[in-house]
Amino acid sequence: ALQTLLTTEERFHLATPEQRFRVVSQNCVLEEGTAKLTSETHGVEQAHYLVVHVRKNGKWSRDSVRETLLAPAGAQSKLNELDWLLGNWKHRNEQGSTEIRCERIHNNRFLSLVFKLRGQDGGEVSGTQMIGWDPSTRSIRSWSFDTQGTLQQGVWRRDGESWLVKLVAVLPDGSIGSEQRVLTREEDGGLGIEVIEQQVQGRLLPTAEKVLLVRQAAK
Repeated sequence: ALQTLLTTEERFHLATPEQRFRVVSQNCVLEEGTAKLTSETHGVEQAHYLVVHVRKNGKWSRDSVRETLLAPAGAQSKLNELDWLLGNWKHRNEQGSTEIRCERIHNNRFLSLVFKLRGQDGGEVSGTQMIGWDPSTRSIRSWSFDTQGTLQQGVWRRDGESWLVKLVAVLPDGSIGSEQRVLTREEDGGLGIEVIEQQVQGRLLPTAEKVLLVRQAAK
């Protein structure tokens, strides 16, 4: 927030709704609080800040300033609805295996979902999916990349204990594909993943059976 203020000529409104002071010594005072920065271009940004004030030769000055951006309330609350995905998941049968690891990253603004798929023939595909709140569309979106070179973008919509994910993909050969996938929080605590529609260049592809993943105990 403060870095943005220092690197632009746009006018900002800066407010400090929360402000606290703590006397460490006669020559040192800590100032802590929340800063709210508002502009026409960037909207509202909030940051937690810490300022160290020191007195030298009878004069007070700022010795250091630190800040940590806070995620917007709307984004944080929406992502919290996906907290049940956090952790390690695994599914294995005679057709192959699926492994997923989900964790929060980047100051809790995004979820990182790392996946690894193994087929019956021993072939393996792994990749990363980033999930976050898009304030321009006011929706949860995802961006995926895998070892085959496939790029995917998705939009997530909640329906009870399930999430419908609509994906558009650019395949390694440049063709365009689409997919509708349902992620379900099962009653037994498991994770269900079902592809209900898949297309490549407008041609429907056969879909696989629903996969049920089990949460793995933390090591």
